[in-house]
This record gives sequence, structure tokens and C-alpha cells, in this order.
Amino acid sequence: MYIKIFVISIAETAMVYATLAIFNKSDMLVTTLGIIGAILLFISSILSGALVSGNRMRLNHAVEDKNEMQNKKTIQVFTFILGLMNVFACLIIYFSSKPL
Repeated sequence: MYIKIFVISIAETAMVYATLAIFNKSDMLVTTLGIIGAILLFISSILSGALVSGNRMRLNHAVEDKNEMQNKKTIQVFTFILGLMNVFACLIIYFSSKPL
């Protein structure tokens, strides 16, 4: 599953680069990848329950069934890895384009 997410992340980064290259905006690549990565990491933190109180977490565990919790965890892991890969790609491109 993690290799599939890694391949999807590379394909997504390539699509963003190709789209910006078509419109001759390849200087916006770092900004675009950073924003996409931040949005995906924010969605992941919402789905993981990191932004809610303990009472809300306890209620969520009491009300949700096992399949729903598993689906939410799968989406949370997917968005976290995809967001993290976008941020890493953003940082690699940013620091590799800077002159020493």
C-alpha cells in the first residue's frame, strides 16, 4: 500500500509540474507543491483526530463502527503520506535550485 501511495505522489508531482510547465509558470512549482502538501497534512490531522478534544475522541470511538474507523484511518494515512511527499518534493526542489 505504501509503495502505491509513493507512486501516486510522484505522479501527482509530475502532473503539477507538467501543468505549470504548459502554462509557463514553472517558477510557481515550489509554492504549489507546498500549498498542496499543507492542505493534505491538514486534512490528515483532521481525520486522525489530532485537532479535537478527548471528549470528542471518546464519542467518535463509541459511535463509529469498525469499518468506518478503518476507512477513515486508511484515508488519513493516504493523505498524510501524500502531503509529506509533496512537502519533501517542495523542499528538495527549493534547496536544489538555490545556488551555493
